[in-house]
Amino acid sequence: MKNKILLFIVTVGFGLSAQAQTTVWNPAANEASTGNWNEEANWTAGIPGASGGKAVFNVPDAAPALVTDAQSVFQIVAGDNGDGGEIIVQDGGSITMGDVWSGVGYNTNAILTVEKGGEVTFGQHAWIGFLPESEGTVNINGGTIHVVQMTGLGWEGGVGIVNITSGLFDLANINATDMKSIGEGSYIDISGDGMMTINGNRLAHTGEDGVDYDDQLAEFITNERIIAHGGSVAPNYWFDEESAETKVIAPTIISSTMPEDASIEVPSDSDIVISFTRAMDATSVSENLTITPEIPNQQLSWSEDGSILTVSGDLAEGITYAVSLAKTAVDMYGFEVAFEESFTFIVEGDIVMESATSPEITLTMYPNPASDFISFDGKPVSKVEIYSASGQLMIKSRNVTNINIQSLNRGHYLVKAVVDETAVTRRLIVK
Repeated sequence: MKNKILLFIVTVGFGLSAQAQTTVWNPAANEASTGNWNEEANWTAGIPGASGGKAVFNVPDAAPALVTDAQSVFQIVAGDNGDGGEIIVQDGGSITMGDVWSGVGYNTNAILTVEKGGEVTFGQHAWIGFLPESEGTVNINGGTIHVVQMTGLGWEGGVGIVNITSGLFDLANINATDMKSIGEGSYIDISGDGMMTINGNRLAHTGEDGVDYDDQLAEFITNERIIAHGGSVAPNYWFDEESAETKVIAPTIISSTMPEDASIEVPSDSDIVISFTRAMDATSVSENLTITPEIPNQQLSWSEDGSILTVSGDLAEGITYAVSLAKTAVDMYGFEVAFEESFTFIVEGDIVMESATSPEITLTMYPNPASDFISFDGKPVSKVEIYSASGQLMIKSRNVTNINIQSLNRGHYLVKAVVDETAVTRRLIVK
């Protein structure tokens, strides 16, 4: 059966009625300006309206336009024969545009940022970095952007960039022919728990009409026009039958740990806290999580949203723990994490392990920190092992009073010495 690419015909109109009022963002002319969109004196002809009003951003060095409430405007042209500055839609703010194209970076540069709790709706086409020499940047930092018709990044030779660190980029359509919707030098970068959705099934499939359709996203991803985590990995995508949308996300990563990797010593009553960029499959994480050495009375608990894991138990003083998560751990959507993750930390204090026949041993190790040699002051040391923070044996020696450590890189190490059949553990810092 002949393959086809699912396309929608786009009619692009760039003219506006001669009667449409143009108003330019120029808060510098308002001595009392707080930078808010809703202050009439910040505009050359008043706040733009929904019925034919055109909001233009082209005044050099203009302060950002802050949107904190609901605003409706017929058209926005940011970066129109002058630098477009930045529009910031904050929590509780929204912009709804009319049934005409709007642009971020029309023929110069402009930025649109939508923060958590903010929302923007392009009532028709969204052009980001439209004409040559322009660069339009859209940052979705927890907010939502809807595009009712076509989306184009660098549609006519400019450069368009969309960064989705969190929140939603909700698209009605893309043009996959020659990757028209994301031109050369343009890209969509998804990270964190950000998501892009596109109406319809954009994967390779056989439609209800019996026609075989090609995968519309594969070429964008292969050519790094849709990327994840700054281009370090490819995004995941699938067709959600329930919503009838194609969904695109970044592979899940560990966003933070407490303790941080080998940077601090922690009390023995501390918990291990691992934060993921999205909700995880708890069973899969449990099966793929390794902590060395094992923690007595270990228990795992999850935050309500399933994105933060807390590991509690009885940490031993003076011990270096290595925590690792295999790449086969999966998130709430069933996708593997982006990378195998690992970190180490040290518990405060020293530990002395006594044999059944020997009294407690006192052993002094110096200097510490050290860079060339370490020495032992006390009884003869019959065996010494030095381990890295990840648990790897680095140096092993017998019947010594000092050890050359010049082969070790800077960092934290664990020294295990045996004196009179008693194992003594000390922490070493190599500088």
